[in-house]
Amino acid sequence: MAGLFLVNVVTCCLLVSVTWAWVNEEIYIGKRGFFSKVGCKLFGSGCSSPEENVSYGLLFDAGSSSTKLKVYRVTPAEDASSLPRLDSVFSERFAPGLGDVQDVRDYLVNILEVAKEKIPESKQKETPIYLLATDGLRFLSADDATNLIEEVKSVFSDSSVSPFIYKPAGVGILSGEEEGVYAWVAANYLLGFFDKNRSEAKSVGILEMGGGSTQITFQPNSPLYEGEFQVRVLGQEYELYVHSYLQFGINAINIWVAEVLAEWNPEETTLNNPCMLEDDETDVQLEDGRELKLTGTGDPSECNEILEHILKPETGYRCEPKPCAIGSVYQPSLEDIQFYATQGFTYAPKELGVVGDDEILHISELEEAATEYCGRSLSEAIDAGIKESLASTTCLMGLYIPKLFTLSYGFSPDTSDITVTSNIGNDSIDWGLGAMVIELSGNSVRRRR
Repeated sequence: MAGLFLVNVVTCCLLVSVTWAWVNEEIYIGKRGFFSKVGCKLFGSGCSSPEENVSYGLLFDAGSSSTKLKVYRVTPAEDASSLPRLDSVFSERFAPGLGDVQDVRDYLVNILEVAKEKIPESKQKETPIYLLATDGLRFLSADDATNLIEEVKSVFSDSSVSPFIYKPAGVGILSGEEEGVYAWVAANYLLGFFDKNRSEAKSVGILEMGGGSTQITFQPNSPLYEGEFQVRVLGQEYELYVHSYLQFGINAINIWVAEVLAEWNPEETTLNNPCMLEDDETDVQLEDGRELKLTGTGDPSECNEILEHILKPETGYRCEPKPCAIGSVYQPSLEDIQFYATQGFTYAPKELGVVGDDEILHISELEEAATEYCGRSLSEAIDAGIKESLASTTCLMGLYIPKLFTLSYGFSPDTSDITVTSNIGNDSIDWGLGAMVIELSGNSVRRRR
């Protein structure tokens, strides 16, 4: 009887311990199964700490005005049909941009010292490091770009300053199209589109705008004739349309407007700019070296005329294959596709108060608000709380975005398919995240045509 009682007590204790282990699972066990979990909890065998099972990735996002150091923490996938979990655990901006520094080695070594502080020493030798450059570095001459990239490779391959895993292919200048593809991957990764048990059958498209360029990327519902990239994730292939328009970003479109004004007034060096607020002034250097002095007149009708001249699609024999977006650039239909408009697309709509809690962009409302705003003087805009440095830019972008979306891209003015945000939940829609998802999970991106 006593023996039976003892057996029951031991069994009861084991069951209680098993239950405790199951509901208080604090240690990542991988695929070893239920009994391994219990054995780990009860007897301390076959255990590994959470930190042993995670890894890290380092990205130097080299932009035109700064380099952003981004550190990602990677939790392994549950199985081969899932992607690992990437969490951004650190991000810091280092000015100036890589293209503007005198001593590249010293600049990078300083950033590497910060990186080493953010990654456990035991993980550093197994952490891959990447440097991918965007916007500003795309405008360097071929020789300057090559020399700069070689300097970066020299630093990253020096184990005395960089203990991280370096591969030459991990350093380079991204095309605008590659940046667009990675942003598409990031957004759809955050939305769970690649999950095996996903609830959404359709991916979302991405509209990006930086200082120098703007990108459009989406998975079309019709055959592709140009601009095709293939993304392979977990064995599934996705055919994307992507195009990057250099010189159509926030800063570059100001130069475009000035170029058109100079073209229409070839003998003048002081010109009125209808896309700037009244009483605002600025000096602009054109591509041919000429200097223009621009004075704002705040005339939305005349500004729209200039924007239409810049953005109108070609027709007839000048547009092959059809349909065209800006000029003769081919773009398939984007009907019935949801889009996220990020980065530079978010500022003007929010400043002009046309984006609500649902973050849906109503294009016609933006155009109406911008038309009213552009009629103000610079001092009136400042009095209303707009920063002086953004006052005229808000006018131009408030008119530029509706024209780009409707005239060029082909959105209906009353569409509700565009969400204006730079975040999904608490995570940034960042091309860097998309690049790391692809690189750290062994997936691929390649241009088809």
